[in-house]
Amino acid sequence: MLSRRTILGSVAVLGVALATGVAAYAHGGRGPGMMKRMVSAMIDEALEPAQVTPEQRTKIYAVRDRVFAAMEAQRQTRGQHMQQALALFEADTPRPGTARGLRRPA
Repeated sequence: MLSRRTILGSVAVLGVALATGVAAYAHGGRGPGMMKRMVSAMIDEALEPAQVTPEQRTKIYAVRDRVFAAMEAQRQTRGQHMQQALALFEADTPRPGTARGLRRPA
């Protein structure tokens, strides 16, 4: 059985790995491929001492893949969203409700 300290340490390392990956992805880095490899390596390093089961590893990788997919979807629409926000900002008289259209669902 894993100790609470080991589990919390592994979760902390996973959090740092994801935060590092998100930061690298947001700043462009050397591309999404490099960021994915870096985050995947950090996750693998965190999972080794935690001695996770294959089922747990599969679930963790599924979460990692969902995060990457969400980041990619955001990256593809970022430019269009910024153009809409800029047009709203530059308008002489903004139309009511236009800003609400720029909000993303939580």
